[in-house]
Amino acid sequence: MKEKEKRIIEASIKLFAKKGFNATSVQEIVDECNISKGAFYLHFKSKDALLLSILNFYYEKLFSSVYALDEEVNDARSRYMNQLIYFYEFITEHRDFIIMQIREKSIPFNKEVETFVHKMQRETFYFHRKSLVSVYGEDVTPYISDLTKMIEGIHHSFLEIIIFNQFELTFKEVAQYIMDRVDGIVEDLLARKPRPLIPASFGEDIYGKERTTFLSKNEQVKQALEEIKHLLDNSDHISDEHADSFHILQTELKKDKPTAAIVKGMVGNLTELKPLEEPLNLLTALLQQK
Repeated sequence: MKEKEKRIIEASIKLFAKKGFNATSVQEIVDECNISKGAFYLHFKSKDALLLSILNFYYEKLFSSVYALDEEVNDARSRYMNQLIYFYEFITEHRDFIIMQIREKSIPFNKEVETFVHKMQRETFYFHRKSLVSVYGEDVTPYISDLTKMIEGIHHSFLEIIIFNQFELTFKEVAQYIMDRVDGIVEDLLARKPRPLIPASFGEDIYGKERTTFLSKNEQVKQALEEIKHLLDNSDHISDEHADSFHILQTELKKDKPTAAIVKGMVGNLTELKPLEEPLNLLTALLQQK
């Protein structure tokens, strides 16, 4: 994001939280930023477009920080609790802006907003699903979609309480309470083994493949490698040479300083397989980032 765009967004957030979206004019925004109206419309075609950019700005900031926590704690349970706590802290920090938009119903419903909502739902679903598997292991896989939707509902309910400040709750207390309740649900599911209500493939069926831009570079590389491995494991046309190339590539990328020539050579060998084109292109783009 360009520096001027970020300045407009940050100034607008303050004004919208204080005065409301409808009561804030473009003129007030440009006065706050000390820019011209022409400069504003160079970056945002309308106030509605600005609001959508703010929503994306909030969401990207939130998930970038959440996934950064992913690398700080090795214990999956503690990591997930820390991430839930950060969610609540972030929402509290920006609650005035959120409440104002809810009260004014200022968010327009159009194709761009629909795309944003879908992205938000997909990201949230995969975040919880991945965390639940990390905490409870592969045994919960048959029930992972059921569990994910249940914890989304619990999580949203507590977020509503936090946003509107209906009760005084510590965020650690909320995260601990949620995890304790999920422990009981998981224990009961694994003991009784009922038929899952929602298929484990729900995420892929509704949202498409898990692919987030909010993960760290290392996590995105790991995700791309996992996708390549999955495609290779399910391919009828893989040769020993392709399997060896992937093994060498995977081993090389685990090093602190991978040898670029080896990586390039192994990627080149694997590009012969058409189904690997997309994840290989993503992997190449990630490795080119500084």
